[in-house]
Amino acid sequence: MPIGQKTTSVREGVEWVLLPRNANYRVPEQRIEHLTVALKHEGVDLRVISQLFRCKGITEELTELVAAKPRGVYIRRAWFLYEWLTGERLPLEDLQGVPYIPLLDPNQYIGRRSTRAPRHKIENNLPGVPGFCPLVRRTERLSTERIEALKNEAKETVARADPAILRRATNFLLLNESKGSFGIEGEAPPRNRLERWGRVIADAKEVELSVPSLESMHRSLFDPKESRFVVYNLRQQGGFVGRHDPRDQTPIPDHISARHEDLPDLLDSLFAAYDLCLRSRFDPALNATLLAFGFVFFHPFEDGNGRLHRFLIQKALADAGFNPDGVVLPVSAAILEDLPGYRVALEDYSTGTLPYIEWQATADGNVEVLNDTAYLYRFFDATRQAEYLMDRLERTVRFSLPAELDYLERFDDAKRRLANRIDLPDRLSSLFIQFCTQNGGQLSARKREQFFPQLTDDEVSELEGIVAAAEVPAMQGGLG
Repeated sequence: MPIGQKTTSVREGVEWVLLPRNANYRVPEQRIEHLTVALKHEGVDLRVISQLFRCKGITEELTELVAAKPRGVYIRRAWFLYEWLTGERLPLEDLQGVPYIPLLDPNQYIGRRSTRAPRHKIENNLPGVPGFCPLVRRTERLSTERIEALKNEAKETVARADPAILRRATNFLLLNESKGSFGIEGEAPPRNRLERWGRVIADAKEVELSVPSLESMHRSLFDPKESRFVVYNLRQQGGFVGRHDPRDQTPIPDHISARHEDLPDLLDSLFAAYDLCLRSRFDPALNATLLAFGFVFFHPFEDGNGRLHRFLIQKALADAGFNPDGVVLPVSAAILEDLPGYRVALEDYSTGTLPYIEWQATADGNVEVLNDTAYLYRFFDATRQAEYLMDRLERTVRFSLPAELDYLERFDDAKRRLANRIDLPDRLSSLFIQFCTQNGGQLSARKREQFFPQLTDDEVSELEGIVAAAEVPAMQGGLG
């Protein structure tokens, strides 16, 4: 099917392929032929393909096409996808005498370690199962070398650290992850609640993913003394993210959640896809993306979805051995530093999905979805989300982790220098350093009067100089 010389241009974010007027381009006559052309020139869009396979008469069209040209590369891919997505076997003999080909072109997509489908002679490298399979396109920001470099860099940083400092840093990093996750939601809970959620994060690797385990973790997010307005367990009604019209409280959704009746199957498929990719040694950052963003797009609970979403990032990184032993990388804190980028990553999915959802407002200001939307949550392009998470991981590994270790080393050095000059109790020594670093290197008059009234002016000046010489950086909240 020669098409002559062609050029491409991008208009309003859409790539157009422009053919010369004399191009010998045959327009396909059957719908199934459009699929093979799309697989060749446009890549794999499982949303569209899954809906095509539901059309009346498509099974017969595909059977005829495969029977006529069973060795065609794109025909074989279409045949495999039909049987994989629908679970129905076409009345065709198994293919013989041809080499295996990958389902996803490795030059275009990042796939998992493949398994063979002898019937179609296909190497199935799809990163999921028929019930949940987002795809990730291959880009420069998602190179295998980049994620391996980050993994090795994190472990080398930890290996160089003093064991005593590392133990303290580990506790702070865990608390910082918990604090960051709540902070993204605009919450600042008391320390005991942060520590309780931190313990859940620390044990992420031990959690077996299931609906009951998620519901249990969901309960731990909330103060049991203030649960009057909390709805536990999976949603039993519609859901959306957005706002209400102040005049009549009509929903104005930015994102509409999966239908509540679809949630059990969607979650089971999500967990099955995650386990498959984990066993297949799929890239840890990409598996974390598919698991965590898939979950948050479902939005299975009425509240707390964001924090569980970020817990699942930690779960995936721990399961794959990305984190150094015993260390939780505070990815949520890195996300908190770039909330606009986070919103863009979330909206990249929602803005492309919302137009395909038919809904109406309910009397209580919620939404009711009127059409079948499960396929919109099963299949999507997760490239933008993967790139964002990779960037935040890089920020965590190359800045947050080394910065925390460096802070503690300098903090301890300052404490030793202070102890050589004056016999302050350990708590007051830590507070002096913290107050100075938080106030441009000087102890404020109010803090001096409250905590250090015994010190003379000369002593304060000398101790301030000692802290400055240790070059302790300012860290929010301080440590001691």
